[in-house]
Amino acid sequence: MNWKVSMTAVLAGAALVMGGCGVDSAATKTETKVEKKAEQKEAKAVTMQEMQQIVTDPNGHKGENIKFYGRVFVEPERDKDGVYLQMYTLNKGSDGNTIVGIKDPNLQIKQDDVVLVEGTVEKAFEGENAMGGKITAPVIKAKTVTKSEYKDAFVPTKKIIDVNQKVAQSGYDITVNKIEIADDETRVYVTVENNSKSEISFYSFNAKITQNGQQFEHESNYDAKYPEVSEDILPGVKSEGILTFKKVADAGALQIVLEGSSDNYDIDLKPFVFAVNY
Repeated sequence: MNWKVSMTAVLAGAALVMGGCGVDSAATKTETKVEKKAEQKEAKAVTMQEMQQIVTDPNGHKGENIKFYGRVFVEPERDKDGVYLQMYTLNKGSDGNTIVGIKDPNLQIKQDDVVLVEGTVEKAFEGENAMGGKITAPVIKAKTVTKSEYKDAFVPTKKIIDVNQKVAQSGYDITVNKIEIADDETRVYVTVENNSKSEISFYSFNAKITQNGQQFEHESNYDAKYPEVSEDILPGVKSEGILTFKKVADAGALQIVLEGSSDNYDIDLKPFVFAVNY
């Protein structure tokens, strides 16, 4: 379930991460020792299953030094001491609320950015959602927060196929540059060039992959915000983008079938077909 903690509550929780107030000296010394011990250990890149455990039971993982990806889902809060982030860390950046504080007031991160965080699990933060229900989120004291890409964070590439095939018809040129295969999707990198004298159109919605008697239709990944080939392309213009499909086989052969049209009705364009063996 998606939910949002009030930023006032987040700042209060993050302030404790950044050095805090209202704790006795003995507790402060103990927490400092835990922090130093964690910082001495190399950060562990956690799996999605491990991150689920941290989100479910933050206190059970206190002091662990971890690396994980997240998507910032509200505009970060800032003060003279640092930046405070709320991010989703599960289900491809759509769930798993996590609070992150970092001592870097100049950090340039904004809402919807995908980031890689290295930091220490501090504690569980408890608050209420918009419906008044009780929620718990891990609080992370970050050592680094680095901007990343959706595909690297949530659908990492398992195999790259360099294609570099061009099919040209009457000044309408399409090049398939490469294919990336991930566990959950296939990404086809395409360049469309209009070297004709008329405007052309590219039909991404008609793009298909055929393999082993199966047909895969183009499926937009709106969360990823991949660059898209322009629907209408003027003469002399080039447009590049990524087409996404369901996962294909890790090895074998496939065909990519792309379609478009020209404003010059004397030009009869046939489907652009690319045969790929890998």
